[in-house]
Amino acid sequence: MIKLEKRRGIADVIGMSLAPILLITPIVFMHPKTILILRLLGAYLVLLYFSLTNGLKPAAWIDKNILHIRTGMMSKDKIQENLVETMRYETNHTIERPRVGEVEAHILFIDMKGYQEWPLTISDQMEHLDQLRLFHFISDNFWPLGEPI
Repeated sequence: MIKLEKRRGIADVIGMSLAPILLITPIVFMHPKTILILRLLGAYLVLLYFSLTNGLKPAAWIDKNILHIRTGMMSKDKIQENLVETMRYETNHTIERPRVGEVEAHILFIDMKGYQEWPLTISDQMEHLDQLRLFHFISDNFWPLGEPI
């Protein structure tokens, strides 16, 4: 398996997973009932589990000729190499995000056998866009993309 490791280290992942404590602590002090505390603690432990397991996975990886790209905390896209007819990578796009506004994005256009060409929007600045990390990973290990447009 070939991996594009995340730039976020274990300290970053743990820090992000501890952030909900800031929301839970005031509620616990305002309502010191045991059942509420147990429910909040249970919810936090589930959140902590998902944060740690997803936060420690690579940003992208290739396993058995399938490219896996993490496109969100809980989502990933899979591209099977033997079905790919063409792929191209475009930069200089923006997308609208709720509560954030416009953010930079790159788009990977994939044409696979039996499907119409479809765009895969890539917007994770730190893990994918910075220094064209995802572009180089795909081009060097999966599919020759040529130069980004």
